[in-house]
Amino acid sequence: MADRTPAPDVEDDITELALTQGELSRASCKEVWGTRTKRSITGAVVLYKYTHKVQFCWLGGAVTSAATTSAYFTNVDFSVDIVTTNHNSWKSGVGTPTAYVFRQGRVNHIIPVVGGIIGHTYPWVKLKVTGAGSATYTQGE
Repeated sequence: MADRTPAPDVEDDITELALTQGELSRASCKEVWGTRTKRSITGAVVLYKYTHKVQFCWLGGAVTSAATTSAYFTNVDFSVDIVTTNHNSWKSGVGTPTAYVFRQGRVNHIIPVVGGIIGHTYPWVKLKVTGAGSATYTQGE
C-alpha cells in the first residue's frame, strides 16, 4: 500500500506556557495523530490499526515542543500477535519551523491454530508538525 498524507485528527484544547526571548508568552498547542491500517491480502479484513499520537506546541513560527503522547494498536485480528508499540522512535526539528516525530511498532503474523509465526511487519507513522500549527502524516511498514 502506498504512503498517503491525510490531515490527522486534531484536538485543539491543549495550551501550555513557553518562555521565549526572556518573556513569558502563551504558546499554542494541540494533539494530533495518524493511523496505519493493515488489511488482509483481499482487503476484506482489518488485521490491525496502529495509531501514533503527538502533542506539539508552536510560537513565533517555530515548533517549541513535540513529543509522543501514546502509540497503540486497535482492531487486532486473532492472526496478529503484538510484539511492541515502540520498536523504533525518533524526533527532529524542535526549535525550527518544521519538526518530525516517528514511531514504529512490530507485529508477528501467526497461524492461529498452530501458533507458528509466518512473518513480521513493522508499521510506522511519522507526523510532520509546523510552527504555523499544521500537521500531516505519512505511514507505512
